[in-house]
Amino acid sequence: MTRKYFPFCFYVLVSVLCLGRPLLAYPSGSLGGGGATPIVNNASEADSIAPLKIGDQIPDELWEMAFPIVSAGTGKVQHLKLGDSRDKLIILDFWATWCAPCISSFPVMMDLQEEFSENLLLLPVTRDEPSRILQFINRFAENYNRSFSIPTVSGSTILHELFPHKSIPHYVLINKGNVIAVTDGSQINKEIIQRLIEGEDSKLETKKEDMTFDFRLPLFVNGNGGQGINIEYRSILSGPIEGVGKISTVLSPKSQKLLERAVSTNATIVQLFKMVYHEVSRFPDNRIIIEIDNPLIRQKLDNKYCYELMMPASPVTVFRNKMIMDLEEYFGLHASTELREVECWIMGGNGNIKKSYSKGGNAQNNLMMTTPSGRVLQNEGIDRLANFLDRQLELPVINETYENNNVDITLPNDIKDLKALSIALNKQGLELHKETRSVNVFVITDNQK
Repeated sequence: MTRKYFPFCFYVLVSVLCLGRPLLAYPSGSLGGGGATPIVNNASEADSIAPLKIGDQIPDELWEMAFPIVSAGTGKVQHLKLGDSRDKLIILDFWATWCAPCISSFPVMMDLQEEFSENLLLLPVTRDEPSRILQFINRFAENYNRSFSIPTVSGSTILHELFPHKSIPHYVLINKGNVIAVTDGSQINKEIIQRLIEGEDSKLETKKEDMTFDFRLPLFVNGNGGQGINIEYRSILSGPIEGVGKISTVLSPKSQKLLERAVSTNATIVQLFKMVYHEVSRFPDNRIIIEIDNPLIRQKLDNKYCYELMMPASPVTVFRNKMIMDLEEYFGLHASTELREVECWIMGGNGNIKKSYSKGGNAQNNLMMTTPSGRVLQNEGIDRLANFLDRQLELPVINETYENNNVDITLPNDIKDLKALSIALNKQGLELHKETRSVNVFVITDNQK
């Protein structure tokens, strides 16, 4: 069997950031330390090597292969053959100089090696180059006040190919020529080692790893890590989704007093904020005041976004406060309801308001419809007219007719033609004029203000 040595390009997400040289200020702890550290290996262009699994026999070629090792005090690379320890329990300890859990486990593992030296070979395995390992050994002695007493395979990739993994610490146990266990090391202790040496079944729990998982990619996107059926909490903001339309809804569990999910698709920033501030969800646009100086934020106002919040069922106030925090953080904005003095259209009578009094008949509100004769309101309250105009005109419309009688009103189809609108209203005993009034408005402004 021919084996090929080849370099690996790999990236690491580390629990401790090392700049320039290995960092060994790690807390001590039990074997396994603070959990697994993710690693990722890009596929090699060389021929793939069939991995070994639990129950497989170690091939003769592997027993005879000479692995480069680095040891404390030697200052140079030596070589080791697994075959020289064929009759021992062998533990391959895959690690890296940046892996805090790996390093914190070494004192325990070294103690086990010393106690069971006649029957145990603990062999750390890392891709790190010898020069980096030598620096690590010196720092280990300084930080732990003891020598790094076990040699480590350095710079070799063949064992990583034979025993692939996604996270470290990663331990492979070999006994009597067979792979007997693959674990994260949390179960390895003096009692387990003793039982294995004596030939007993250790019943070690196998380390489970999804070899397709890539921690550099978003969780659950395209199945990375599964379909996300166990998500308990998440907040997502994205660009628009083509072909979905605009949807905004807040979902409750069986208890209507609790909320657990909110979703809005293809909505503007203003629409997202209005969804969160339920009391202003029906405010017309003329009661929305935008006070944003930052041009980078202003140019986003017409963009469409999708937003989702999922969390354990929570009281309405708690849930909505989280939504507010999300949107303010995402967009760098602050929103609030305020009572302000603003310019308005005041709708009043011109002295002939009785001309608009209804002549009876079925109540009809067809103001949203254009007809050959115009937009028609028949035998309805005058507030219906004011509310309609309020949603069509650029300034808030305030009804100050103080009329309780139903009215019959016909408006021009083009509501934005203020001259035609004014003429039509005057003929029916009504008028519009501008004045300042105190109005509840929804203000969206820069966070910095």
